[in-house]
This record gives sequence, C-alpha cells and structure tokens, in this order.
Amino acid sequence: MTLAMDMLEYVEENKDVWFAQGRAEGEAKGRAEGEAARTREVAQNLLHLGLPIAQIAAATGLSPAEIEALRQVQ
Repeated sequence: MTLAMDMLEYVEENKDVWFAQGRAEGEAKGRAEGEAARTREVAQNLLHLGLPIAQIAAATGLSPAEIEALRQVQ
C-alpha cells in the first residue's frame, strides 16, 4: 500500500508540470498547423493569379508537388 500512496503523491506533485508541458506542446502543434494552412492558402491564391509553380514554391517554401496537389483541389 505504501508504493501506491507514494505513486499517488508523485502524480499529485507533478501533475501541474505535466499539464503545462502538454498544453505547450498542443499550442505549438496548433500554431504549426495554422501556419501550414496559411501557407497553402497563399499558394492557392498565387495559383489563381497565374504565377508559375516554380515562383510559388520559391515564395512559400512548398514543393512543386505540394503546389500541384493544391491545384488539383481547386
């Protein structure tokens, strides 16, 4: 029973740190996903303007294959 009580105490003492780490990781993942979505949106806008794929790739950092896939979605 002592081991179980020690484990519960350990969890109680560290849960705030674990929650903070999880939240920070979740926020970072959300920001990265948002930035990627925005980059794809910009690339689609540039496709609509008629820019060549090579220029869009240079401007956005997306690969030509990624840009071509966006063209297929339109």
